[in-house]
Amino acid sequence: MEIIYDILLNAGPLGILAIYAIWSQREGQKRLDFLQGEFILKVEQLSEKGLAEREALLEKMETREKEIIDRWSSVVSKVEVERDEAQKETLKEISIISGKLDRLIERGSDGG
Repeated sequence: MEIIYDILLNAGPLGILAIYAIWSQREGQKRLDFLQGEFILKVEQLSEKGLAEREALLEKMETREKEIIDRWSSVVSKVEVERDEAQKETLKEISIISGKLDRLIERGSDGG
């Protein structure tokens, strides 16, 4: 502080101007540092928010995908069961028709 008084007393108006320029530069730098800190903090907050939103969206997509796969699996299982039942029913009908055909053939060969 003594240096400042020396400059004020010995340098006159140019000294005052120099001190004002130094003080103004310091204050400006403090303000810029503060603004930069606020900006960096805001960027970090936005980045964290974006990351959280992406994770939530990914989780939602995975849940939706699992639901679709489960639904698809149940439909496929149902269709397979219905197909197996239809095949059994068809084989049963073929067996009945085959038996009737065999009896008709036997009657035809007995009568002929």
